[in-house]
Amino acid sequence: MYRLALLLHIFIGATLAGTGVIVALVIGKDTLAPILVAALLGFVLSIPASFLVAKRLSDG
Repeated sequence: MYRLALLLHIFIGATLAGTGVIVALVIGKDTLAPILVAALLGFVLSIPASFLVAKRLSDG
């Protein structure tokens, strides 16, 4: 399950980080710090999400 979670984290992390950057830009935060914070927050939030998805996929 950990290998599956790691593989999923690559894709889910990129997706959530990209979504966070887009949200930051849409709300008008177009400087470096808010964009980096949004990307980091999306990447960190993808860790439990990837484990949750991997668990659901492993259980069948």
